[in-house]
Amino acid sequence: MLRIAICDDQTDQIQKIQAAAETYFLTRNERVEYRTFSDAFAVKATDYLLKPFTQTQFNKSLERALGFIRQRNSAKMIFRLVGGGVRVEEIAQILFLESHGHVMEVFLADGSTLETRKSAQDMKADLDKIAPGQFVSPNKGYLVNLGAVHMIKTDYVEIQGHQIPLGKRKYRDFQEQYFQFMFAG
Repeated sequence: MLRIAICDDQTDQIQKIQAAAETYFLTRNERVEYRTFSDAFAVKATDYLLKPFTQTQFNKSLERALGFIRQRNSAKMIFRLVGGGVRVEEIAQILFLESHGHVMEVFLADGSTLETRKSAQDMKADLDKIAPGQFVSPNKGYLVNLGAVHMIKTDYVEIQGHQIPLGKRKYRDFQEQYFQFMFAG
């Protein structure tokens, strides 16, 4: 699913922008969820359109944003598996990681898991090299893919039905990191 943030301080403009997006996706096989915001600078929008805009200008802007998303999602990570062997996974397929000492359990979008022998600190460093800012720790022993987050509550983060604990004083910081990642340009 593609999540699109529409930012404008005028309700009628938000409706026009959403209509333009719906027109764009009319012939594409893509599920889209829209969210609206009144302060685009706070969420670090990917692109800006000057009003009034045409559908062609809107389409070009959306293509730039989608190109950015595709590039970010195409990165890959190589895991050395516990018990031998290696496995390559796209960053976008990694939902979250849970630490068990020096073994990380990696939860993937297809419902499977894998285990790799690495500390959480080393894993975070490796992920930051490949996908800066995409994986953050909501609580000790966890790293979550911000691109996979479905819901942020005051005490947990939900990713595909998994509730990952959110540290007591981490809610605002985590929420800010989420918005910076999702809407950074």
